[in-house]
Order: sequence, then structure tokens, then C-alpha cells
Amino acid sequence: MLEILKPEASGWTLLEQEALNTLETWDCRHDVESIGATVFEVLHDMLVRDTVGDELGPDLLPTYFSLADHWNFMKYAVKEDSLPFWDDVSTPDRKESRKDIVIKAFKDTVNALIRQMGRDIAKWRWGKLHTIEFKHPFGYLPLLGRIFNVGPFPASGAHETINHMLYRAGKLPYNVQAGPSTRRLIDFGQPDRQLDILPTGNAGNFMSPNYADQSEMFMAGQYHEIRLTEDQIRTHKRHEMHFLPVAEMIPLR
Repeated sequence: MLEILKPEASGWTLLEQEALNTLETWDCRHDVESIGATVFEVLHDMLVRDTVGDELGPDLLPTYFSLADHWNFMKYAVKEDSLPFWDDVSTPDRKESRKDIVIKAFKDTVNALIRQMGRDIAKWRWGKLHTIEFKHPFGYLPLLGRIFNVGPFPASGAHETINHMLYRAGKLPYNVQAGPSTRRLIDFGQPDRQLDILPTGNAGNFMSPNYADQSEMFMAGQYHEIRLTEDQIRTHKRHEMHFLPVAEMIPLR
């Protein structure tokens, strides 16, 4: 794809040239500070839209974006000059080529990011476009979200990376809708030593200090050791909760 874009860049705007340079030097990581990830992901969506959007139409295209196949298809399609989908069926007097569509998609990408994030490319950070908020069932109600929800946070990862963060492709901004429910590292040589992290915390009570105390570590890709053996629990415990038999409970009056 870059072999198509680079020769054309001499006639482009300064911002378009900067965006292309960013894509060329991108390390392929989706860190929250990455600008290359932003350009790449939006360009991918624009390529899908400009390649098959004219055949699918505005009603079916969002559904296609929700399928993993749109990513698998584009990995194949972007290398194929003879693909019939490059031609835009809405322009019957002209037959578009792969080069035409790739250049159009790139320019559409830059224009979309200008509208969404402004003209300063230094602000096109992935974590600004790609965010996550952990929502409580009550948090969908007006005002209650401020009490029950955790976040929003700038989010690394993406829908096609190992750090799988699923968002609605084809629609800006990219608000994460689903991700890993936990991360865990297990050393099978030392099964009593494991690293673990949750997206929010162990407690379901929003007034508990453990309701969201793991969220920042989770977003930073950090872990903590979990306690599995009796010795570990005895050494590191801070609180105890005792469950009493019914006969020993004090009756409520």
C-alpha cells in the first residue's frame, strides 16, 4: 500500500505528507501515544468503505464492519490489483483501480481525523481516539454513570491485536465495547506463583476501596501476584470475613 501512496505524496498537502511519514515510520504497536496506529486503523476502515461500501450500501456496511471477515478480507484484497471490488459501481462512467481507491481512502482518512481531532497531527494519539469505560448496569442511566462507571481511560490495543479491544469499526471515535475480562500469567514450573489483573477490582460494591483499584494497573499492562497457598494468604491478608452458621446469627428485630 505504501508503494502506491509514496510516489503521489509530492502533490499532497503538508498534513497529508506528515500523515504518510507517520505511517511509514510506525512501529506497528497500538500504544496510547501512537499516532501511526490512529492513521492505520482509520485508513483500514476507509479502505473497507471505499472498496465494498458501494456494493453493500449504507444499511449493510455497518453489519459487515461488525464481522471479523472485514479485517481478513482487506488483508487479502489490498494486495490484489485485479480485484473487481476496486471499481466503484456508483460511477458507471469510470472504472477505478486499486491505486485510485487507496489514494482516495488515505485522503479520506486525513480529512476524517481533521474533523475528529483537529489539524495538529501531534494530537492524533491512539489513546485519544480509542477509549474504554467500564460500565455498571446502572451506569447506562443518566447521571448514575458518574457514580458506578469506571473510566473512561485511553486504551491501547485494537480489535485485531493480541491485546484484543473490540470497538465498532467504521465509526469514530473508537469506544471499546468489549475486552479481556482478566489477564493472567501462570508459571507451570511454579504453579503457586501467578500474576493476575482485573479490569476494575474484586468488589462489586461501588463504595468499596476494591471496586476499581486495579483499573489503572490493567490499563497500563501491569500485574500483581495472587495468593493461592495458605501460607501466602496468611502472610499477606489484610481483612477477614467470617460466615457464621444460622444458629449463631443474631436475629433481626
